[in-house]
Amino acid sequence: MSAAHCLQNVQGVNNDDIRVVTGDSQRYVDEAIETTYKVCGIKVHTGYNGSTFANDIMLLKLCCKVEFSNFVRKGCLPQAADGIYYRPGAQCVVAGWGGTVQKSENEVLSLKPSTSLKQANLPVADIAVCKNSTRYPVAETSFCAGDGTGQAGACRGDSGGPIFCMRKDSDTYVVTGIVSWGSGCGLAGQYGFYTDVRKLRQ
Repeated sequence: MSAAHCLQNVQGVNNDDIRVVTGDSQRYVDEAIETTYKVCGIKVHTGYNGSTFANDIMLLKLCCKVEFSNFVRKGCLPQAADGIYYRPGAQCVVAGWGGTVQKSENEVLSLKPSTSLKQANLPVADIAVCKNSTRYPVAETSFCAGDGTGQAGACRGDSGGPIFCMRKDSDTYVVTGIVSWGSGCGLAGQYGFYTDVRKLRQ
């Protein structure tokens, strides 16, 4: 499961052009726990809108089953009872390989892609507050997260990755959303927008 917009600007992409790697945490280091899988099918949501990021979701069908381990676990799709993880203030985690912002006082110095898998704890935010923070339209199939301080969040290169929450009654994780879009990186008063997996479960 990933974001549809990840294929938006790629012309002529086919299954043979895409690989899915599991168990990787260091981009340029062979950790001997990674596995690479071929993709046998790509399904982009038929209602995806590249202008509004509505229905920003796609599925990749792997050619064989994933082998799970201590380093590779499955993420659960949200159930009806998981609505608590979409409420403002719910604590979740976003993970990815995207850029990291380095600041000197109030000036952004550089934006470098991460060589290691990063994660950040984020609270789900009030959608009304998020809508007021941007001049862009917010799709009904989106929710937002962040505390508005700009200290943590998704950035360029994190697109298609997960935002997930640990279920309180078990050690399983529910993938509530997919990194979709945002205005800048590490900016105060801005929030990240995520595809709502619960609304697009079908």
